[in-house]
Amino acid sequence: MKKHIAILIISAFIQAFFAIAAFALVEVGSSRQEVVAAFGEPSGSMTSGNEEILSYPGGMIVIVDGKVDSLDKDFSQRLEIRKEENQFNTQQKEKGLVQHQGQWVTLDEKQSAESQKKLGQPIMVFNDGGAEITVDQILVPGKITIIDFYADWCPPCKKLSPFLEKLAKSDKDVYLRKVNIIKWGTPVTKQFSINSVPDVRVFDRYGRMVGRPTYDFNEILSNVQRSK
Repeated sequence: MKKHIAILIISAFIQAFFAIAAFALVEVGSSRQEVVAAFGEPSGSMTSGNEEILSYPGGMIVIVDGKVDSLDKDFSQRLEIRKEENQFNTQQKEKGLVQHQGQWVTLDEKQSAESQKKLGQPIMVFNDGGAEITVDQILVPGKITIIDFYADWCPPCKKLSPFLEKLAKSDKDVYLRKVNIIKWGTPVTKQFSINSVPDVRVFDRYGRMVGRPTYDFNEILSNVQRSK
């Protein structure tokens, strides 16, 4: 075991030595070939006359007549840091992690965070072709949630909608979830036994429905007040 560790340490030392040696080879006056040998092919380049600018994660190297004319300050150090960052990112991806708001998280954690962010919106529209919904997934925990089952072709729905939206925007404790039934006979209409629209239901902070399904705005307001 100790022998194995010693071999790894020596190997790492040798790699670091040659990396430093390669960096030391590149200076003003070095050839373009020496640059590529030390740092690999550039991520980009731009040529103008006898001048060529090579782009690397560490910065820019200016080549004039095939020779290094200038390097960005601390080029080698910044290049090495970027390589370490890329190596770390590759390791995280190999673990199945993904980026979310600058952090490496699991896919489930990212989806959960995005779902929670969506739940924070005062108004959400579910237009899934009349598919069934899971009420628990659209209710906002600790808040009053209004679920408005509607259809685009329904005039009373269009008349009621602005009042519901104004209520959700003006009361921080009220969230509106609009569900498009699309047409009669879709799975969601059967799921909730919807025979007319608009069909509006109010749920309290604990996910319990308050009152009955209704299209009357005054009754909706009353159910909201009862939920507080």
